[in-house]
Amino acid sequence: MNLLHPIFHTHSQLLGSRTDLDQSLPVDLDTEDLVDLIDDMSEPVRWEERLSAVSVTIQGQSLRGRNWTEMLWRIYGHCARMYTSITVFVRQTLQNNLREEELLPFTSLDIEPDALNRVIELDYETGDATYKHMMKMFSKGIVAPVVSIPFHPVLPLMRSEFDQRLVVKIALEFYWPILRRYHAFMRKTHKDKLFVTTIQLPEGAFTHDLLRMIYEEYNAFCHDRGVKEPHVVFLLDNRQAIFRDNDQLMKSWNMVQIYEDRQEFASVVFRDYGFSHWVQTANPSVKKLIDRTIAKVDAGLNNARVDYGWSHFDDIEALVLSDKSALNFEQKIVKLIELGYVPVSPDVYVRRKLSNAFGVAPFEPQVIRLEEYTSWNGWDGEHVGFSRWTGLRPGEGKAEEVDKYRRYVRNSSEGKVRENGSPCWKIAYTMARDTLIDLTLGDPETMDRGLLGVLAQLVPSSDDAVVRDNVMKFLVSYAYIYWREHFLQHGEISEADIMLDELANSNLAADCDDDLDERDIVIATVAAQAYYLAMDSFRSAAVRWENFDQRSMYEAVMALTTAICNAVHVYRWQGRREEETELVDAVKEELLGFADAYKRYNLADYNVKRKDWTEAIQSVIDESADNIIQRVARRTLAKHLRPLGYDEFPEEDEFLTTNCGHLWTTEIENSNYVWDNPVFCGVKEE
Repeated sequence: MNLLHPIFHTHSQLLGSRTDLDQSLPVDLDTEDLVDLIDDMSEPVRWEERLSAVSVTIQGQSLRGRNWTEMLWRIYGHCARMYTSITVFVRQTLQNNLREEELLPFTSLDIEPDALNRVIELDYETGDATYKHMMKMFSKGIVAPVVSIPFHPVLPLMRSEFDQRLVVKIALEFYWPILRRYHAFMRKTHKDKLFVTTIQLPEGAFTHDLLRMIYEEYNAFCHDRGVKEPHVVFLLDNRQAIFRDNDQLMKSWNMVQIYEDRQEFASVVFRDYGFSHWVQTANPSVKKLIDRTIAKVDAGLNNARVDYGWSHFDDIEALVLSDKSALNFEQKIVKLIELGYVPVSPDVYVRRKLSNAFGVAPFEPQVIRLEEYTSWNGWDGEHVGFSRWTGLRPGEGKAEEVDKYRRYVRNSSEGKVRENGSPCWKIAYTMARDTLIDLTLGDPETMDRGLLGVLAQLVPSSDDAVVRDNVMKFLVSYAYIYWREHFLQHGEISEADIMLDELANSNLAADCDDDLDERDIVIATVAAQAYYLAMDSFRSAAVRWENFDQRSMYEAVMALTTAICNAVHVYRWQGRREEETELVDAVKEELLGFADAYKRYNLADYNVKRKDWTEAIQSVIDESADNIIQRVARRTLAKHLRPLGYDEFPEEDEFLTTNCGHLWTTEIENSNYVWDNPVFCGVKEE
């Protein structure tokens, strides 16, 4: 019998269609009915989105969305139907021919929380049931869930361990209802008592300290919920392993030691970069996919009764690279099972090794060392460092310099335009963002500045440890407001329970003698929302591609500017005019004056030429000559700060265009993506 198990995983994230937060904060809390305001703020956030229609063809069927977010929702729906449709065959074949009593997940899927929550909203708008179908996939063991980090940041590039821990805690809280249902299926159907959870690191960005922190948070989370025998699985790239024999690496059950002085381990499933890259770029036929997969068969391991794997991870967009991509995936799964192979998700492979349901080699689990500061999505197969997202690479000696230029072609109203692709804008944006984030959010170590200082002062305790813990608890609990509908869908919490007064007092005032009053609850809520928006500005998609003027950058800057506007409101309500003025002056300098970042951040020291800087940040739309950061900031500040009396942000700026460039190399070069407007992302304004 063949004991090779193809291991599949699909990744998904939300890519920037948002243009504004549909919210107006009061100027003066003294004139508001605070009880009504708290009720209003207990509702989930609502976003305005750009209209930029796009369609794709799957198996002869055209799917169309008002923008890429809606298109992604339609792709989810198609995948849910496709995955479900083949389970009858998969289950029957597993039972009849492959010694399995029930269905095993043949792949796993991670969906970034914002993307999953948007599915619910679009279901409400259309009367569809895509979210319900997706949850059924998880609860019936068709597809295994993988925890995705909210806002999809490159975690090692976040400013502090506090923020890293925060987004990991939020991820576990968000995915808990899904994980519970999935593990209930595994326990009932497969008599599997192990609580094995797979976690996706955004962009595969890794450091050992980060892995250790996530391991600690996962185990603490499971302990708090009475989960016994938890085990975490990380998905990484084979190039991130310090191990020369790739064949043995890919076919083995691998672990990484968490602490040097303690025997604690997490499992790692490595994707084969070469195979995955080939699938994503070559769009091979089913026959070629099957041939390349079964070429991994190992007669020695089969004879030794050792189960072994070979992993392939894909973005969900790979299913719509061509009309036949989704059909090829479906036929690949069916054909592999017909040939006697049992495809599995990463967690199933690990849990069966842990329980000895799969044959284990004498050297397994194989302990692997990992290379620090690596990722799986660097440019051109690069995996060391994070230059793709920072725009910086090591130069002569220890100095850093601007990364390689990556030429691309964009569309314009006058035809094709060739751009030199300088990543210098990434250097400047990162510096500007981090400057504003530090000023807006404050210092996580001291909790004495910014919005962290605001929240810390609201905790009715003089114990520093209690203050710090309560601020973290409250920020995590705000997920129940931010993605309210997701939690309500699972029926584990009622609408009455998701109220701000309850969340604030049970978290921000936990283990304290006093509760918060209504005014403090409003302030805490606006501060927490600002924190989430600030985390959203770290979204990796904003700085992942070659061009600056594009929709993911638009969304990141909008989120950052809105977070700052929230903070300005908080300072106004608290009468802290000096801090308010400092923040407004900073946003004027860093965002409205982004064009001056060349001099402000001495980009010449990184070997950036002034000419290249000017070309890199130029507007690509006809309606405005301002760079995209300036356009977004002007529009957002006019809408949210003008009511506070900031007349320097003119009313007409509220109506600035939301049009921007496409993600040229990933959206326009793919012929299966048909945009109504291929010249820019948006609609022509008359």
